Amino acid sequence: MSSPGFLIWMLGAWIIYYIFSSIWLNESFGNFVEALRTKTVYKIPFAVFLASGYLNLVRASRQVVRNGKRRLLIWILMPLGAMLYCTGFFISLSFRQFGWTIVGEGQTVKPRWSSETFQVEKIDTGLHDRTVETGEGLGIFKYEPTLTIKDDSGRKYTVGAFPPTRAGVTYFHILNFGLAPGVRISSAGEILEDFFMPLTIIGAGSSDSFSVPELPYKFVLTAEPEKTITKRGVKASEFNLKDPLYSVRIYRDEKIVAEGSSRKSIEFDDYKIEFMPPVSWMRIEAVKDYGYPVVVAGIILLSAGIPAYLISLLRRLISKRKIPEQ
Repeated sequence: MSSPGFLIWMLGAWIIYYIFSSIWLNESFGNFVEALRTKTVYKIPFAVFLASGYLNLVRASRQVVRNGKRRLLIWILMPLGAMLYCTGFFISLSFRQFGWTIVGEGQTVKPRWSSETFQVEKIDTGLHDRTVETGEGLGIFKYEPTLTIKDDSGRKYTVGAFPPTRAGVTYFHILNFGLAPGVRISSAGEILEDFFMPLTIIGAGSSDSFSVPELPYKFVLTAEPEKTITKRGVKASEFNLKDPLYSVRIYRDEKIVAEGSSRKSIEFDDYKIEFMPPVSWMRIEAVKDYGYPVVVAGIILLSAGIPAYLISLLRRLISKRKIPEQ
């Protein structure tokens, strides 16, 4: 069996397995991936599958070499790329280490598998300072959010959402971001709590909530426009994304005990809450993944191999048609 034929056979077998498991075993691809990551009974067949694939690839390569080394270079790209992709996928699932953390400017990140410490030098959310909502959608981004970190030697890395950025043995990418308004809670003139609270409030009308340990309250914040204007019969709301305005509701036992604006202090029971200008925060994922470069190498070879194989196949078909004409 030729290697492209073997590749098609492998893909067909996995498709049949997936369809069967989805219908009869209530198995999704996500469950399969999790089982492959954690269960030896899944790892062993997959490892055998990889070993068989490489042995078959070597056997088929020897046959192709007999027809010329130049043909081998074109032919081997696609099957080798597929095998590298599957190998990287398996390595990543088996040995990948990762962690999530929320950071602000000036804070440090130290992956547990690395001796390196990274300092967050700059957070750029890419948001407009102000935006106007007309009911046709809210264009809040100027460009992609980025994070700048610096290692112990002073080298800087720019981290985005995708693709991951490699710094030493660690890959970083952004999972989420937002603003963290300053919160101060006091009672009888004494400050009880003073902190920044990361919230996922970005778009118009979005809301988020938080609680404070040892206090029986829930604080719900909702983004509000600073002003509403009417132009040519169209109403528009202007939002301040640099220093947002929030409406605040305070609950105790599911009952509202106080309401107000984040621009003013709010008194409730024997307490008072005040909000200060926010700082930016980002949730980042740090990953140690030796399988990632193998997956990338596989994708590159597949990207080059598929068109090369199709061109080679087309040339052979054309040459076969010319032979009878001669």
